[in-house]
Amino acid sequence: MYCRGADRRNPKLRRPDQIVCYQGKINLSRPLFKAIFFFLSVFPQFIDPVKSYPIQFATLVLTYSALVVLFHCAYALFAKRAKGWLVSERGGRTVNKAAGATFVFFGAALATAKR
Repeated sequence: MYCRGADRRNPKLRRPDQIVCYQGKINLSRPLFKAIFFFLSVFPQFIDPVKSYPIQFATLVLTYSALVVLFHCAYALFAKRAKGWLVSERGGRTVNKAAGATFVFFGAALATAKR
């Protein structure tokens, strides 16, 4: 994988595509320790010791991966559809009011909290 202008000898990346390419190279060059630890800590609880381990493990990994992709796609589609409303004046006011109400709620909760 080659990204022009984006390597370890050139840490001053200027363009966003150089930064994305550089970070992509870093992520692909390292093992996915978080995923490995997650799979090894959670999945053994759902594996039947009598049946074949690789098939069960592969089924669990593929199911989990498919659900992650599905949720991220749904989130991206929602964000794409909501973008027009959120950048409008009415959407901005609504978001500001909701954020303000949230801060007022948390402030009131902190003020009335007993230790």
